[in-house]
Amino acid sequence: MLIDCRTVFESFDAMPSTVLLERLKALPESPWADYNNGAGLTPMKLGLLLKEYDITSDNITFKPPVGRMKGFHRAPFADAWQRYCTREEKPASQPYKPYKPYADPQTPSSDNVRLFQSRTA
Repeated sequence: MLIDCRTVFESFDAMPSTVLLERLKALPESPWADYNNGAGLTPMKLGLLLKEYDITSDNITFKPPVGRMKGFHRAPFADAWQRYCTREEKPASQPYKPYKPYADPQTPSSDNVRLFQSRTA
């Protein structure tokens, strides 16, 4: 949740709750559009999830034409992002290679895995 909020918050100082919800639901490969048995993430559920990190909505006055509405300030998110979502400074030195506990029968020398052959007498 926090990483997705960091992605959609970008460089804004504050964001209306409705905009945050729309952006969260629009993220590819995120669960928020299908959250809550397919109903999607609701403002109430968003508030409950963020409350765990001491992040609460507030009445914020945005520039016209938006005006005053419920939203979130960046500061509580920044604190939570710093505590719980450390950024990976360096990319991995080698590409991901899945662990293969068993040899691939199609490849005789599969990554240091010894192949056993059945005995024929």
